This record gives sequence, C-alpha cells and structure tokens, in this order.
Amino acid sequence: MSKIKEIKWWFFIVYLSIKWIFRINCLNKVQYEGKIYSTNSGTYTPYGMKWSLIGLGVDNLIDEKELKKVWTIKNMIGSFRSGYKFYMTCWFKLWVYEGIQDWMRECRIWGRKDNQ
Repeated sequence: MSKIKEIKWWFFIVYLSIKWIFRINCLNKVQYEGKIYSTNSGTYTPYGMKWSLIGLGVDNLIDEKELKKVWTIKNMIGSFRSGYKFYMTCWFKLWVYEGIQDWMRECRIWGRKDNQ
C-alpha cells in the first residue's frame, strides 16, 4: 500500500466527513415542534429520510424536513466524527486498493442532496 495513495484517500475522507456536518446524523441534536431531541436512527423511504427521536419513541418516524439541526460545536464535531469513522471503517482500505468502483457511485454515502 502506497503512503501517497493512503494520504490521498484520507484527504478525500476528511472532505466527505466535513459534508456530514451540514446533514442530520445519528445522535445529533435536532429541534422538532419547539423541543430539542437527539436522533436515534434514520430510515430511507421512497418519500425521503425519516428519523426516530430519543424521547419520542421509535414508532414515531419524523420526516427530516420537519427537523432543524441544532448548530452547536458539539453537534458539528459529532457529525464530522460519525462520517470520518464510517468512511475509515467501511471504505478507506477498499478505496486505497481498488479506487472508487462504478457500483460504489450508486451507494448513499456521498453526502449529496440528490441521494440522501
């Protein structure tokens, strides 16, 4: 494994992880109906992303459009760390050895609005 390749992919992962700061992620603080909750888990549906909120019950899936991310340093760092851990654990070695394959482009891992 080339150190140059590793550094290249590490920078790419940092870039993708920064994009996570602007999205709602697991364990983020969000505002819903005037109250602050933490997100528990998200589910992709044909109608968009839905979240269960801690304290509201797992049976209550809330449309992401109804949530507002709480902008705190802790929330932003938590989002970055979630993205960073995800990419480093699941994708880093694969990208170093094989690069980004066509099938990977269809995955919902890129932090773009059109595939969230």
